[in-house]
Amino acid sequence: MRKLLLAAAAILVFFIILFSSLFSYIYNTNYYDRKYQQHGVYDRFTRKTALNATGNLFGYFRSENQLDMDFFSEQEASHLSDVKQLIQKSQQLYYISITLFWIALVAVYLLARKSFMRFFADMMLYSGIFAAALILIFSLIYLVGGFDFIFIKFHEIFFTGNYAFNPATSNMKALFPDAFFRDLSLTIVFVTFLKAGLLAGAGYFLRTRQLRL
Repeated sequence: MRKLLLAAAAILVFFIILFSSLFSYIYNTNYYDRKYQQHGVYDRFTRKTALNATGNLFGYFRSENQLDMDFFSEQEASHLSDVKQLIQKSQQLYYISITLFWIALVAVYLLARKSFMRFFADMMLYSGIFAAALILIFSLIYLVGGFDFIFIKFHEIFFTGNYAFNPATSNMKALFPDAFFRDLSLTIVFVTFLKAGLLAGAGYFLRTRQLRL
C-alpha cells in the first residue's frame, strides 16, 4: 500500500510541477515581449499590435473574449480553438492532481501519523527523482530527434491537420515562430527539472534527518 501511494504521489507531483511551470509562463506577457524582441516579431508587427493580439489570445484562452478575427484567419482560429481546449484540459488535470495529492496526504497523516514524516520525506525524494528522470528522457529525445521532431509529433498527437502555417502569410505563425516555441519548451523543461531537483534534495535531507531520529 505504501509503495502504491508513493507511486501515485510521484505521478501527481510530476503533473503539478510540470503544469505549474507551464502556467507561470503561458500567460506571462513580459516573457512574450522579450521573446518577440529576440526573434524579430517586432520587425513584422509593431509592439502594440503584437501585444494587443497576445492579450486578445490570453483572454480567448480564458474564455473572457472572442478571438480577434481581424488579426487571425479562419484556419488559425480553428487551430487556436484546439489549443484552447488543450489548455483547459491541462488546467483541469492540474487542479485535479493538486486536489488528489492533498487528499492522499491528509489520508496518510490521519491513518499513520507516527510514520507520516518518513512517508512525506520519501514522497518528496522519489517524486523528485521520478520527475527528473522523465525530464531527462525528454531531453534525450530532444538531443536525438531535435525540436522539429518533437514539435511535429506533439501536434500530430494533440491536434487535427490544421497546424501547418506559412509565416509569410500567417499572422499567428509570424507572431509565434518555431523558435518561440522552442525557447518556451526548453524554459518549461528547465524550470520543471529545477523544481524536481530541489524537491528530491529536500526529500533526501528530510529523510536523512528522519533516519537519525
